[in-house]
Amino acid sequence: MRNSRLFINRRWTVVVVVCVLSVGVGALAAGVFASGTNTIPATPPEAATPASGVDPALASAYAVLRRTPSASDVPPREDPGAMKEGANLQLARRVQETSGDDVYLAPSNTGACLLSSASREGGCYPTALLLSGNDVASIICAPTLPPSELEIYGLLPDSASNPRVALADGTTVPVTLTSNFYSYTASRIAPLPVAVEWEQGGSTQRVSANVPADAASERCATPGSTGVPLELHPGSPPVAEHD
Repeated sequence: MRNSRLFINRRWTVVVVVCVLSVGVGALAAGVFASGTNTIPATPPEAATPASGVDPALASAYAVLRRTPSASDVPPREDPGAMKEGANLQLARRVQETSGDDVYLAPSNTGACLLSSASREGGCYPTALLLSGNDVASIICAPTLPPSELEIYGLLPDSASNPRVALADGTTVPVTLTSNFYSYTASRIAPLPVAVEWEQGGSTQRVSANVPADAASERCATPGSTGVPLELHPGSPPVAEHD
């Protein structure tokens, strides 16, 4: 699938961006895109007309989108990439409430977008990807993520159960699904996460966690450094940076 989008909002130097391109449920091909030091912010994308409502297929599959929204569900900030996809923040629902990082799901013109108050979890997904559950993303480096940790997050429909993260040593760790959203923080020391699994339709589903094998050796960027901020996302081509 090539019509999902990930928009990365970073205020630090970007040396390398790694994206994972989804070519079907469970079939992923990776591409590495290198660039020099980016000192000139790209022009933010133009905002599209906001979605008029939630896609009926998503509303049927995602309980959180059937819940009546309230004032606390409106994200505190706009995301340029999400606005380009027509994300309607007034129809958003908060899917995670934590200290310093609330996460919201807003309907868009093609599906729905995740937004984070900490500018961490994010991305816009077409309806088909959200219905399949093949929307796992991993964050290797972020301003609000300790350099010794990585994060995996995603969305699953109501029909999914028993979600878990599979590690490289063959063990699994259960994750909590709240408002159709899950997030798992792991150490960047082995064993690294390799997949997300869940039960659906009488069978086990498994998709890549999109964590590179060398994640433990990547050095995260800080202001003024030349480290590597990485964010991987299935179905997302590389996009311009936005200041």
